[in-house]
Amino acid sequence: MYSARLHTRLRTRPYVSALAVLLTVGVLVVLAATTGPWRAESESVGGPVTPIRQSAPDAPEALWVGDSYTIGVGAEGPARGYPCLVSDALGWTCQLDAQSGTGFVNAGHRTNEAYVPLGERLGRTAEAFGPDLVVVDAGRNDRDAAIGPFREAVASYLDRARGAFPDARLVVVLPFLLGDTGADYGRIGGVLRNAAASVDADVVDTSTPAWNRMVSRLPTVDAIHPTASSHAAIARRLIGEFERMHVLDQR
Repeated sequence: MYSARLHTRLRTRPYVSALAVLLTVGVLVVLAATTGPWRAESESVGGPVTPIRQSAPDAPEALWVGDSYTIGVGAEGPARGYPCLVSDALGWTCQLDAQSGTGFVNAGHRTNEAYVPLGERLGRTAEAFGPDLVVVDAGRNDRDAAIGPFREAVASYLDRARGAFPDARLVVVLPFLLGDTGADYGRIGGVLRNAAASVDADVVDTSTPAWNRMVSRLPTVDAIHPTASSHAAIARRLIGEFERMHVLDQR
């Protein structure tokens, strides 16, 4: 069953959607969000709050869960990362639960010792948000994980996410990585597909030739992370994927 808010059809809006960012400092999870039409960038307990425009009260809420790509590293703040660009274009409120370097298994401690894998963030994320759509955009930092523990972590996370957000549509984006890294996500992609099917989640397949051609041509800021223009290109591709899937249309 899906939320009544899913009657809202996909639509394009000419303004930047509201952004709720779940940030972590130490073991404290802090929700940062705007309270008015515009808010200047400021420092909070959790870090900078990006200046954004507030969305309509009845806008569907999209929660994106992931890593540095998801938080918009390489763009001009989270509001210019591809998750919030997609949300803006499709008329959704953009919400983020993202920590650089993390994954289903990887805790991201090379980036910040306080960071934790997706599963350890889920409880507080569920307390903070009540989304209509959950987009899981993770796994790119787990390419070196043993396949057994990775499979268990993915299955556990998606099962718990389905329980935490029973009325939300759940979408899994298969991992992709820019730059000449030689990363092979074949095994990871297979695990994610199987786990997604078990919880009735949709899958955005980024392993297709079209995706690979696009990703191989996109510029990076550091040989890994997308530039602002690359975030915009990824957003355009994802907008097309979500429109074809009718992810927030009433079933």
